[in-house]
Amino acid sequence: MTVRTLPSSLIICSRNRPRLLLDTVESVLAGEELPTEIVVVDQGDEQHAELAQLGTIDGCDVRYLWRPSRG
Repeated sequence: MTVRTLPSSLIICSRNRPRLLLDTVESVLAGEELPTEIVVVDQGDEQHAELAQLGTIDGCDVRYLWRPSRG
């Protein structure tokens, strides 16, 4: 499968839904067209270690930003 990276950013915001958040990112990364970057803004009670370590996949930079505060 050929993956094409499109010049775009996808921003995903979440709070205390770690499994759904990982499923969402994995679903985007499984597509044939990927954004240039995925920015995950997680305001959950705990940092998501797996998302924090993804890095760059098929030309798509996955940036994970965790803050325990809300709003």
